[in-house]
Amino acid sequence: MELPSYIKVYSGTASILSVVAEPSGGYYKTYSWDYTNPFTGLKTGTFTSTLHFDRKSSSANIDGVTGSVWDIKAFNQFEATYYRINIQKSRMDVNYSSQKILSYGPYDDAGFDVSVNLSGITTGNAWSFNVGSVYTDNVSSIADKYGRWIWTHTWDYMQDPFVTRPGLRVSNTSGSLAIKTSHTFHTSFSYEHQTGVITTYIPDR
Repeated sequence: MELPSYIKVYSGTASILSVVAEPSGGYYKTYSWDYTNPFTGLKTGTFTSTLHFDRKSSSANIDGVTGSVWDIKAFNQFEATYYRINIQKSRMDVNYSSQKILSYGPYDDAGFDVSVNLSGITTGNAWSFNVGSVYTDNVSSIADKYGRWIWTHTWDYMQDPFVTRPGLRVSNTSGSLAIKTSHTFHTSFSYEHQTGVITTYIPDR
């Protein structure tokens, strides 16, 4: 489906290879969108999302099958120009037959410092980020293989820039690691912007 003309998408994908060495520091993929309010013609702001893929193991026992364990960390930033946001919805989907979620974060949180603690099979990985007076609603599903979060400011707008850093620990037993990400934003005057679904492939097995 073609995206609206006021959304600019910059994207790229990694080549699909077999049994490759991970670059030092992991893989990074960055995507950026510029939004304009179609009614006023004013620039709403810019959303940038960087995904960090860090392979924690390439020879883990995944239910009796040798596979990889990956930590996927997102650094998402909405920087307002004329319109700030009061709701952000983010989804990280790994619903492929060879993949499953081992852990994810954050969970529900009432605001300010939000913690993420990825665990399972190998050494844990923890970090935190500050969202100010914003509620974090965790609506993720391990069974359906996605992490999904809704950040809501019930009486004002998000701090600017607004930064979130969710993450997943994922196992993969065949082929490239793949993830679909998408984001939705509600701005002043109740207008909504979307990124659409972006699929990223990382060479693995």
